Amino acid sequence: CGTDTIVETTTYLKMILGPNCPFSVITVGAMKPTGEESSDAIPNMQKAFEHLHNLHKHNPPLATVAMRVEGGLYDPTKTRKMHSDIAAAFDGEKLIDTETFEGIQMNAHKFHQVKEEDYDKPYEEALILRCANQVQFVPPELSDDPFKYEDMVRKSEAKAIVIETYASYTYPTNILGAIARAANGRPIFVINSIEETGETVSHDYEPTVAMAQLGMYPCRLTKHAITAKINYGLSLFGNNTEQLVDFITKNDFVGEQYKGFQSFPS
Repeated sequence: CGTDTIVETTTYLKMILGPNCPFSVITVGAMKPTGEESSDAIPNMQKAFEHLHNLHKHNPPLATVAMRVEGGLYDPTKTRKMHSDIAAAFDGEKLIDTETFEGIQMNAHKFHQVKEEDYDKPYEEALILRCANQVQFVPPELSDDPFKYEDMVRKSEAKAIVIETYASYTYPTNILGAIARAANGRPIFVINSIEETGETVSHDYEPTVAMAQLGMYPCRLTKHAITAKINYGLSLFGNNTEQLVDFITKNDFVGEQYKGFQSFPS
């Protein structure tokens, strides 16, 4: 898989297959193709097969949906691409670390435990959905001029807006106001940098209070994870904003599977 899209692609797979999938799916990315010197393509592919084999032979067998790039096997929902010109380009949560040899046994709790009888029956829980990108992403350093933000969001036909802030959800309030006006009722979700995505969002912190007053929803998800999850939710709920917001904010992580329109995942 291309490294620009591997995080989002693997996140989609993780949601579609659900948390109880009895088999593993590993996407493989490489910063250098096989024909180039010191390519990481073949080693990453070899390691992916090694991970699959070790997960399957573990007692009990384990399963995951993850991405293999240089450095280890990563959880796509907590990872992002940081560089385009070096091999070790990804930052996030490693399920298996190639450099420290922190392996499956130590991180067994991060994988799904598979029962042997699961292999004797077809897996029918996967949700097959057609998802198009309907998210307008707003970067933190577009301009100092709030009208440029307002113009960009107003012209967008996206059904949801995602704002990436500076550290600790810091963001100029005048720009937030401009985005809120331009959104014209469309839901606005706010994310922070990768370093803080593992922490619970503090909703009594001054910046997040200001966002809540503007009708925005702070979330602890990375850019690619929330983009995939919003598009996934839009394919389920259509234009029902209330259900979409509940789906994103009441479970601001990825990995659960939506079971029906009457209740949300626990």
